Amino acid sequence: MANHSKSSLSFWCSALVLAGHASAALAQLAVSSRTLDFGTVTNTSTSITRTWTVTNTGRTNYQLPPFPVYVFKSVAGTPTESGSFFVNGGSCTPGLILKSAQSCNFVLAFQPRGLGNKAATFSINKPDFQLPVTLSGNRIEPSEYATSGYGGSRTSPAKSVEDLVANRTATTSGYFWFDPDGAAGRPPFLAYAELTTPVPGGETGGWMLVRRIAKGTVWFPLNDNLSGAGWNTDENGFVDAYAGVPLGPTTAKTASLQFDTLLNANTQFLFAAVNSAGKPIIYCAIARGTDGRFGGSASSSLQGATVLAKSGTAVPVGQKTNVIFGSVFGAPWIGCEGSFTANQSGMLYGEDGATTYPTLLNGAAYAGINVYIRKITTAVR
Repeated sequence: MANHSKSSLSFWCSALVLAGHASAALAQLAVSSRTLDFGTVTNTSTSITRTWTVTNTGRTNYQLPPFPVYVFKSVAGTPTESGSFFVNGGSCTPGLILKSAQSCNFVLAFQPRGLGNKAATFSINKPDFQLPVTLSGNRIEPSEYATSGYGGSRTSPAKSVEDLVANRTATTSGYFWFDPDGAAGRPPFLAYAELTTPVPGGETGGWMLVRRIAKGTVWFPLNDNLSGAGWNTDENGFVDAYAGVPLGPTTAKTASLQFDTLLNANTQFLFAAVNSAGKPIIYCAIARGTDGRFGGSASSSLQGATVLAKSGTAVPVGQKTNVIFGSVFGAPWIGCEGSFTANQSGMLYGEDGATTYPTLLNGAAYAGINVYIRKITTAVR
């Protein structure tokens, strides 16, 4: 009986030891935190980072999986654009073996594209890892782009530049909020409005900056026939290349605001060579035709467009200048000197990344080419 009891005791002790080893094997990792708050950000031209550490507290080695080492998952009820959170370095590399008591870390970054609260979970991509960290952060309206009055904030957007001029007493050019399709449509977006350059009819103001071609040797790199189909923009109209900084008249990189949803047959374009302060010096305003282009047929190489306003160009207001499209998909060339030959030294716009006719684009007196629009589609005119 005594021998039987001793045998039983030995069995249960062995079982406890084995269970202890099993428990250590199953729970051999510890993490520095189960939540990481990146706080509130406005201008996100640079990312905010946090370090998250993983430590092997068990008795056996723990090997990180080969690529991908990690996985991000959305949090129910909280929108997160792809890329708001990402890994920006750290010592936890694919296939790394953590011995007992060893640690490695992930440098996690927050650089949100859209406004509002963001959240996601981050975890090591391995079935036995049960310690994800919840990441959170908030992007608010940049204070440097929030002003008082109509159009001055995301909660008080204007419908168009004309609407802004009509309902705002201040006439200083700058960044304003717009929501052309109303609360039920796309989110409000920030855009630079030029409120001092003359426009058709003799009145002043009312041009929304939609495209910026920085000084250099290359024209706009995408051939979109000036459709404005979202090159380098996110859902709020911000330029991706600047991670939330709105397009400005002196931006050092070529960039675009999405404006395809704003265009109609009556939309007017202003093409301008600007000075170092971003003010239009040589410019020409022309209207789109009823076919949505700048007059003529879609396949015509030379299309006559009526000049609506101008400064420093040869063709008088009310007369036509030739706008060239190579074909229905051809890159447009815009000038207001008359014929294409005359336009060559006075091109105010080009596409396809072409390097030709850069006299105004790279002129010593200018700081690049800006494209503006007005008479856009709005929910309420």
